[in-house]
Amino acid sequence: MKKIFLVVILAISLIILWPKFASALDKPIVSFVGVSQSPLIDGDKESFYITSKNAKEVQYRVFLYEEKRNQWTELTAGYTEIVDAQVPYELSPERIFKLGKYRLSIWVRSKGSNAKYDSFYVAYLNCVNRDDNNRVYLNGEMQVDKEEYMLGESVEISGVENISGMQAPYKYKFHVYNATKNEWRTHITDYSEDKILWQPTEVGVYVLNVWAMSANSTLWSKVNENPRARAYEGWKLKVIKVTKSNTIFTSYNYSLDRIADIQHGLKGAVTDKSGKWVLADRNEIRYYLDPSNFLSGEGKYQFLKLNYTEGISANEINSVLQGKGVLEGKGQAFLNSSIVYNVSPAYLVSHAFLETGNGKSTLSSGIIVTQVSGKPVAPKVVHNLFGIGAFDADPIRLGSEYAYTKGWFSIDLAIAGGADWISKNYINSLTYNQNTLYKMRWNPNITGTHQYATDIGWANKQTKNIKSIMDKFTSANLYFDIPRYLQ
Repeated sequence: MKKIFLVVILAISLIILWPKFASALDKPIVSFVGVSQSPLIDGDKESFYITSKNAKEVQYRVFLYEEKRNQWTELTAGYTEIVDAQVPYELSPERIFKLGKYRLSIWVRSKGSNAKYDSFYVAYLNCVNRDDNNRVYLNGEMQVDKEEYMLGESVEISGVENISGMQAPYKYKFHVYNATKNEWRTHITDYSEDKILWQPTEVGVYVLNVWAMSANSTLWSKVNENPRARAYEGWKLKVIKVTKSNTIFTSYNYSLDRIADIQHGLKGAVTDKSGKWVLADRNEIRYYLDPSNFLSGEGKYQFLKLNYTEGISANEINSVLQGKGVLEGKGQAFLNSSIVYNVSPAYLVSHAFLETGNGKSTLSSGIIVTQVSGKPVAPKVVHNLFGIGAFDADPIRLGSEYAYTKGWFSIDLAIAGGADWISKNYINSLTYNQNTLYKMRWNPNITGTHQYATDIGWANKQTKNIKSIMDKFTSANLYFDIPRYLQ
């Protein structure tokens, strides 16, 4: 049986009618369609935004019927490329709309489907004459400061450029569609001439919808009677993305081959083969130097900035520290040190896990030191959580004596001392600024000097733990800094 389906998109000039649903529940169905602006005026161009549900990836095929000419025109050249169903697909045909009625037919099918379509729907559009006495025209851009935001940032909307029609001043009202979750939030603000400020609480792709009215509109009586009334003289849509991740690219004045030559020439870079450390050849070094080999999954986390970021609580850190020996319950100490020394809690915890065998090593559990460099000292128990000073010649003695000289007589003091050391020497070093694992290993600013490890795979080997920990810090943002070398 054919069903009647009405999708509300806060519009009068675009109504979705009569979609044909596939019988299987896993077939894609269009969940949202929006036009970039309303009203649609004789001589305008128009953009369409489309999302679907019941599938992860889809393809679209779109046709337009002009009633006056009794003619169908395809707006896509066959099916589109495969796209994310939850991200609004923007279709911006070059067509100039003329006065009259139109019908939009959108076919959708899931990735891999060879069907003519899995479902379709039809929508009506009405292109009207310009009427400056009764309408507001919003064919300029919505004034937002950017199109991609980090979670926690506020979206600021300053109206619409080149707004015209009825006499100014203009007032705006704000709604938003969460395309990722297929949810509307309507009437977020009342009509106002002020800037609109809205702070998303979840990552995702959003369609901002701004209604506009002139202060001289005859519709204000309707709004005054019911602030949530569907009353507007025009609207504008804008797609934005809210993410926890922000990536920048830092350019360096030498090529990847040049830095590989320098590193190979040091004769100190090693790799693990069959459980033995051997000198790495140039090709092996170049592979780990090349950022393009690690731009997805865990590998990308070697470019994660290791500075402190907001959004992580002591309780969240404690959840990661459960069962981790002397580190358990020390979430507040890790957080305090992260803030004071501007170091990522995830990095500090991950580094401590590595160096202490998950909080159970001899150096971390506590060693009584009675002498330093052969000279007697007052006996005290010390802790070293980051392996600092624990050189291979005698790691237990040297690491514990170093901890004594630094006053690391408790777990909290050892956490703070380690954070201070890694901050000053690497992450926030005024000389080296090695604030990613990649920079710590390869130091691209002054390559071949001040490198944290000799293992060519060291940076990549740390990423699994850091990503696992960061995944548990759900409110923390991620900032990546990826090298870009000369071609």
